[in-house]
Amino acid sequence: MKALVIYENNLPNIKLLACNFDSIKVASFKKDNAADYLPSNPIKFSHEGFDFISKIKDIKDYDVIFFSNEVLSKEVASLYAGKNGLGVISHVSEIKVHKDNSLSFIVYGWGNLAVEIMSKTKPTVCILHSSTSKDKYNPLTIDLIEVSNDESLNLIETRYQNIDDKIKTKIAIGIGLGVSKDLFEKIFFIAEKLGAEIVCTRPVSDMGYLPYEKVVGDTGKEIETDFYIALGISGSIQHLSGVQAKTIIAVNSDPNAPIFAKAQIKINDSVERVIEGLFQWAKSF
Repeated sequence: MKALVIYENNLPNIKLLACNFDSIKVASFKKDNAADYLPSNPIKFSHEGFDFISKIKDIKDYDVIFFSNEVLSKEVASLYAGKNGLGVISHVSEIKVHKDNSLSFIVYGWGNLAVEIMSKTKPTVCILHSSTSKDKYNPLTIDLIEVSNDESLNLIETRYQNIDDKIKTKIAIGIGLGVSKDLFEKIFFIAEKLGAEIVCTRPVSDMGYLPYEKVVGDTGKEIETDFYIALGISGSIQHLSGVQAKTIIAVNSDPNAPIFAKAQIKINDSVERVIEGLFQWAKSF
């Protein structure tokens, strides 16, 4: 079986895929010499990415096309699948090879739910989860679910994981996409000084910045806390549905961020500046 891996900046762990395929080729949206397929110029837009991968020789002969969990890569995956009538399986964490050499893909989410999906189209288009790990989950029971409204995908089974769905803490710091990755070290230091739990939104975990266990919301855990410091979090209902807090302190540079409607303390300022101020304060004790 053959697989093609496509990425922008973060090359997925090829070693986790190699045992399932006879051949793996890599395509980069930038001029990465380690890739088998390179664009003449760096890819910046989804239509450019679509044109680039469409010109890859025999691309439709691959069994699976894996895309990295990055914004541009995901846009290209959706565009390519849509224009070629292919199904898309997102957040893939595991690959399962059956006796007849068919493949199915394991997707984890929604608290303790896992699903196994098989594509009815070839090549299968997959978006890999950023923190793929075969030892991360502990399935308990299996239920069969039939899907009849999608001709491109077949949902084989669901699994339930043995995890604690609720985080209880006095103080929690939530990290959203409005927080730059280079600020994480300072946030961890602040959290340690406050004795706070670090959590995040689903997109932050999808980017590979924090593990899935830290996700709060519809597709993660619930958190029960006295104080919730929301840094760079827009305030989507998918995230806030998992937040039970006596006081929400929201920090966001966007004055219209929905999080402010739920917050008791609203700080409409640069997230970087607020974190720096907290960092200097935390260093003093």
